[in-house]
Amino acid sequence: MLNLFYSNKLITLLKDFTNLTGMPVTIYDESFAAITYTRAPSFCSNIGENSALAEQCSRCNTKALERCRKTQKTYIYRCHLGIIEAVTPVIKDGQIIGYIMIGQVLDTNDKGDILSSILSKLQNYFDTAFIKKQIKNINSMNISRIYSAVSIMETFTDYIVSKGYINARSLDFMDKLNHYIDENISGKITVEALCDFFHVCRTTLYKLIQPYSSEGIGAYILNRRLDKARSLLETTSLSVKEIALSVGFQDHTYFSRVYKNKYGVSPYRRTA
Repeated sequence: MLNLFYSNKLITLLKDFTNLTGMPVTIYDESFAAITYTRAPSFCSNIGENSALAEQCSRCNTKALERCRKTQKTYIYRCHLGIIEAVTPVIKDGQIIGYIMIGQVLDTNDKGDILSSILSKLQNYFDTAFIKKQIKNINSMNISRIYSAVSIMETFTDYIVSKGYINARSLDFMDKLNHYIDENISGKITVEALCDFFHVCRTTLYKLIQPYSSEGIGAYILNRRLDKARSLLETTSLSVKEIALSVGFQDHTYFSRVYKNKYGVSPYRRTA
């Protein structure tokens, strides 16, 4: 797992690229999470307000990113509506640290056919007048210009990596563990799930946690749940029962007992 970070200079360059080409740019991290982007054409923004279509867009993006990850090469494709997009890997020291996606344009040579197809695909979601109005906002250019923009983006990607405008650092074991616990804190966290997450056996997992928790992985997870509960008690208006559930305690009595064992007081909300 990597922690992707970028400079303000990168944001300026992304905006310049969008202003020059009319193509929005989105940067994704290695897990396909969008971390920054420039403005999208109003067509995509407005169509994406429909939850079903937004889900289709998300699946389409994920499919393209997976293809790019597998080949480690730029992938130019049509989205589920027929709009041209491209994704290129951001590679540093031979490792993919992220992805840059551009596009949302139409080829002028087949614009008519694609527009008819878009109208047909969207007619079950919006009225025809609305669709036609939004279609007018889709950028179009000839295929030669599209490929030129993609070529520039590939060179741009190498440039921002060499300049350090985008970079990544490996998260160590505890960063990864804490992230996993926090993401799953309201549910059951098993040793088996953690072994799958870290791709290690039980013995290795216990060795990894030993320098940080002499009592073992279970005690570490319990303490992190309690620390989160204490923070919620001090910073939110949630009831004690709601807090217990939110940090993974189904048994309120057990929560109160282990909380008192750690902090010396029962969980309660302070009053002014």
